[in-house]
Amino acid sequence: MGKIMKKLCFMMGFLAFCGLLAFGDSGELREIDYILFSPDSSNSFADEAEAIRVLDSVAVYLRAINLLPGQIHIHGYAATVKNDIKPMDLSRERALFVQQELQRRGLSSELFSEPVAHGEVNLWGSNITEDDRNPNRRARILVSDYYWPPLASVRIAPEGGSRSIALAYGSRAEFPWLLLLLLLLGIILFAIILLLAAWKCKEKYSGKAGNEQAKDTALVSNGRKTQAVESSGGPRMLAGSGNCTSPLSAELMASTVVAAAAVAESDKADADLHKTSYISRSKFMDLEKAIREMIFSIPLGMYFDVHTVVEKLLQEHDDVYLTNVGHYTSAAQYHSKISSLIAHDTDIVEKAGNSYSKNIHDKFSECHLFRRK
Repeated sequence: MGKIMKKLCFMMGFLAFCGLLAFGDSGELREIDYILFSPDSSNSFADEAEAIRVLDSVAVYLRAINLLPGQIHIHGYAATVKNDIKPMDLSRERALFVQQELQRRGLSSELFSEPVAHGEVNLWGSNITEDDRNPNRRARILVSDYYWPPLASVRIAPEGGSRSIALAYGSRAEFPWLLLLLLLLGIILFAIILLLAAWKCKEKYSGKAGNEQAKDTALVSNGRKTQAVESSGGPRMLAGSGNCTSPLSAELMASTVVAAAAVAESDKADADLHKTSYISRSKFMDLEKAIREMIFSIPLGMYFDVHTVVEKLLQEHDDVYLTNVGHYTSAAQYHSKISSLIAHDTDIVEKAGNSYSKNIHDKFSECHLFRRK
């Protein structure tokens, strides 16, 4: 009963949190698109035609929605290259260049927040070859996401006067008290259903326990009757009562005891086996969940191999990695199983051949290559 009440309280809190979250500002950054730059350049794109197409489409989209000042964010990045250029300066110049290009397409400078320079962090891919470095020479365009779209109007004073800006925020939607009331009623109804189910289970268990007690009482009563009959000189007599005991009866009683002990031992072994297999399945399911979570963190279209996933497992989910490693005879066998789990998620990855990269032993070896889709 206590476990059910804990689950009930957790469910009620979760539903209430979801209900309040649905009517609050998320304040999260939502990525619109990104643009790639040429090596060591902050004003030259890797694909000029594609970059112009992305800038034009993004500008059209941003002009079509109501934005507040500072709601557009540009984040710049740089690949890891050994030269005299400072990655932080290069990434900031790339972000600033994209902002200027969007301003040239009709977006006010007040809509942009200060450009953010990330330098060489959040690298995509291995960053070993030139092709691997290209995705890291990028600038991302993001927007602060709000549930209620604000309305903004700019009013400028006549020429020669002081410039003033007035922001007229659109009135927020009225808080849906009726919907919140329905949500609370649903939580209460769900709680009543759980309590009724718990009460029925308890009643059923009590009834079953009562039946078992009645059976035990009947068996004890029958045993006393049998003992009384045998003591009186009946066909079956108790050993040590002074009367003759049937050899066949003693042998039957001994075999019955041995058989009951064997059945009990078999049931215990089955229960231990079921418990062990359940624990193994639970651990294995945690590994699948961790791998799928890491795949979702990889940007769409990016290539990665098994060594990448193993490295991230050790960095972010070392407990899951170490818990499951004991089921395999070697690291190669374990990593082969991880590869098959990645390939199993065909809804988010596709095979792209083989890769030759460093493993956890800092040695190059061949493994499967995948692409995030």
